[in-house]
Amino acid sequence: MKSKEKIILLSLILLYFVTRLINLDILPITTDEAIYLHWARIIGDDFGQLFLPLMDGKTPLFMWLVIPFLKLIADPFIAGRVLSVLFGFGTLMTLLLLARSLFGGKAWIWVGLLYLVTPFALMHDRLALVEGMLLFWEVLFLYFLVRLAQHPSVWSAIVVGGT
Repeated sequence: MKSKEKIILLSLILLYFVTRLINLDILPITTDEAIYLHWARIIGDDFGQLFLPLMDGKTPLFMWLVIPFLKLIADPFIAGRVLSVLFGFGTLMTLLLLARSLFGGKAWIWVGLLYLVTPFALMHDRLALVEGMLLFWEVLFLYFLVRLAQHPSVWSAIVVGGT
């Protein structure tokens, strides 16, 4: 990667975190956020309730991943939203890799800029909802699926099968 591309990449990363972290607490709390964070607190206090979200038909992975953030950050809504910001960052980086492997050249820059301003990403990267995490897993799956098609390997097949 050339130095100009490194500067562009660092600029995209900086823009991502500026657009996602500033005024993170200004958005109103949604009902789903409150429920997910409440479940995470219950699970964090009593691991016997590990599968509590399943009683409402929700997969518990997001709630499990929120628990360490609840221990580190006092405000539970900020803790859950920081996790969503990190998943959004993973989505951005995976989209950049995907664009580079599919189109080459400078297409990854446009993909990154488009992701930064997409309303769905702007909202779900800032709310403690499962959708941001799901988008990350879907994009990661797509990246490894494309990689498997371009360069077949056992490692790519295992990752595609696991996601």
